[in-house]
Amino acid sequence: MNEKAQSIKNVLWREVEFVAVYIEGNSGGIMCLWDGTKLKVRLIVSSSSLYSILFTPMGSKEVFIINNVYAPTTLVGRKILWSTLKQMHEAFLEIS
Repeated sequence: MNEKAQSIKNVLWREVEFVAVYIEGNSGGIMCLWDGTKLKVRLIVSSSSLYSILFTPMGSKEVFIINNVYAPTTLVGRKILWSTLKQMHEAFLEIS
């Protein structure tokens, strides 16, 4: 676990679950925090520029997906990103 992400999590909310993707360069990365007593996470998928979380609120049967994306700046990088998003979407359809 990245020490910077852990320290940010501890400042914001000590008892929390989270996922982070670390980006090289000045941007740092992207991070999502949630209360594990209120959301049941069913699946987390991540790559070098995104993560997706499939979750259900406790006591509910509804399924939600959160996608957080840090888009690459190159055309090739964006094509790879869109291909990855399409594969994730298809996988989530099979699960939910």
